[in-house]
Amino acid sequence: AQFLTAGSLGSGNALGAVTESSVHPRYNGQKMKVEKGVAACGAKKVYIMLGMNDIGAYGVDKSVANFKTLCQKILKEAPGVKLYVQSVTPRVAQGAKSDNVTLNNTNITAYNRKLASLCAQQGWYFVNVAEVMFDSTGHLIRSYCSDPDGMGMHFSFDGCRAWIEYLYTHTA
Repeated sequence: AQFLTAGSLGSGNALGAVTESSVHPRYNGQKMKVEKGVAACGAKKVYIMLGMNDIGAYGVDKSVANFKTLCQKILKEAPGVKLYVQSVTPRVAQGAKSDNVTLNNTNITAYNRKLASLCAQQGWYFVNVAEVMFDSTGHLIRSYCSDPDGMGMHFSFDGCRAWIEYLYTHTA
């Protein structure tokens, strides 16, 4: 497995120009657009989870539109790659920012539904990781969160383990 990551990367900012201060991943030490990185590493399968930052910045509909554009760019740059689109995971109930007007579990659920629909329309795989992350009240399981009293969204070791186990058993 190879990873293309950057802190606070979302589909919206991934569409912007690569600059010294932009949020883009690095491949072999060079900062580049996601689609260029996918092509450069020769990936045959791409597991992608983006949207948490986008929902807060752009709202649900614009975030889905940005995600679609990014995926189309990936497929153009790396024809034949299979996309495995992962759902965005929920936030904990007590997170300091869990009542955010746009970045909340209601909008995360709406985003995931629209993402699943987009995947069905485009022929991409949708992997609903979020379904194993919810507690009985519809929030991120507290032990899966490394910052439950802060942002309330980043994974702990247990959360990462649940995510990995889900991927092992729920992909084509």
